[in-house]
Amino acid sequence: LTQQEALTKLDRVSVFNIVVEKPGGRDVFVPQGGTLDFFADADDARAALAAAREANPTLPLELEAAPLGRAFSIVQGLFGIRAPMRSALHFSKAVVDDVGYAGVPEAAREKMASAGPWPLF
Repeated sequence: LTQQEALTKLDRVSVFNIVVEKPGGRDVFVPQGGTLDFFADADDARAALAAAREANPTLPLELEAAPLGRAFSIVQGLFGIRAPMRSALHFSKAVVDDVGYAGVPEAAREKMASAGPWPLF
């Protein structure tokens, strides 16, 4: 598959991000000095939403489903697509806690942890 074909297939899967509801649309929510976060796990997304609502009680915050391929492109800066702030794709905390670095060679673990998202589906 080409990179574009792979991203098109990834777009069949949804991830979640927090948005601010506004008249006529939505804006992505980024906490002050924070990161545009995409969550692969709905429970993690709901927990992040609850924390964001607690910290920003006057903002009408909601979750939005986004295509995984688009989120991955933004986080990795593919095809010139990049958010104007830091962005991150978070995999399921439960899976990471359960599986950890399984499947990642020990010599590559430190580099992989700082290189951005790595697939834990």
